[in-house]
Amino acid sequence: MTPPINLGILASSAAGLTSSFDYLTGQAFSGSTQVSITGLDSYTNYRHLQFRVTAKRNTVNTTPGDLNFRINNNTSSIYDGAGLFSRGQILNTQYDTESEAKLSFTMPGTNSYATSAYAYYIIDLYDFLDSSKATSFTARACGPQLNGEKPTVFWHNGYIRDNNAVSSLQFSTASNGFVVGSQLEIYGIKAEV
Repeated sequence: MTPPINLGILASSAAGLTSSFDYLTGQAFSGSTQVSITGLDSYTNYRHLQFRVTAKRNTVNTTPGDLNFRINNNTSSIYDGAGLFSRGQILNTQYDTESEAKLSFTMPGTNSYATSAYAYYIIDLYDFLDSSKATSFTARACGPQLNGEKPTVFWHNGYIRDNNAVSSLQFSTASNGFVVGSQLEIYGIKAEV
């Protein structure tokens, strides 16, 4: 007989927690420089939201642009965090952001990349409706090669100094707009204790 596996702290942290991961909605976008998702505060059955974004901007230069995101149209300096940036197998940069007006991730343009080369992002917002604390986030991103370099990977973790429930989210690029094939999917995570 095989003895039971003792998961210790992992088992105790998950005790009594039942989670589900539901697809809520999706949206394709192209042409515009900003996409706004509203009504997020109507997802009252969910504790966390996850945004999966596939994006590329329409540009003729070889410099990648940024995918920026904000909550509740808030342009104040409320976004804090730390992250890692890597090309290939080498960790290039460790960075932190303090009092930023938005969160930004590199996004490829159309000129220097293959037609099928998009950047992919997964952004989690935790306890997005809890107005008793700041909303925390985890964001991961990966993209194609930049000017012949290795594929790029980002990881960013932090919190948003805004205690209001998250009712809307804005994705934007500074110029040129998004190309056809850019899209967003929203998933909700239920938790019952």
